[in-house]
Amino acid sequence: SIVSANPAAGFSGVKWTGNGADATIGHGIDTPELIIAKRTDSTGNWAVQVPSIGNGYLLLNSTIAYQGADPSVWNNTAPTSDVFTTAGGGGEFFNTGNFIAYCFTSVAGYQKVGSYSGGTSGYEVTLDFTPRFVMIKNATNAGGWLIVDSQRGSNELYPHISNAEDTTTTNVVLGTNKFTLNTTGSWYNASGSTYIYLAIA
Repeated sequence: SIVSANPAAGFSGVKWTGNGADATIGHGIDTPELIIAKRTDSTGNWAVQVPSIGNGYLLLNSTIAYQGADPSVWNNTAPTSDVFTTAGGGGEFFNTGNFIAYCFTSVAGYQKVGSYSGGTSGYEVTLDFTPRFVMIKNATNAGGWLIVDSQRGSNELYPHISNAEDTTTTNVVLGTNKFTLNTTGSWYNASGSTYIYLAIA
């Protein structure tokens, strides 16, 4: 792999070429807690791995729920401090071609990859920094990805669709050392659902 990494920020960009076989790919940071990958020389889905909920996958370009451990994507293998693993022959995502992956891991005071259980309006997700960017996805049930950030104010963006930003005031409120979920809507904070998030200062 060709790696551009900032371990202090918990982020790396990784480029590699698949040859049709299972592969272990170097990433250059502490063990990734979130990986987003895409084939760059052909159409295809954005594959997402969040090891804290399992070795299956989500799709950044889809509303699907977490798909259980599927050997055709991440080869049912969690990333390590050195590499992440992709499936090769016959796999939907990482068979042959050119690929890019964006790897994230939590860094105190700067970035957090985490999860929470939904169900209570007004629920606060506590952080050790004030977030300026938050991305959320319901992992248990189908629902959109949503992004809020301090630059655009109260509008949401949705990575899984091509729409312009939503002009309705978001129910995700960025605060000092936290973000607050002022809803129990299914995309945000529904009872019985587990949500994954990426928050960056």
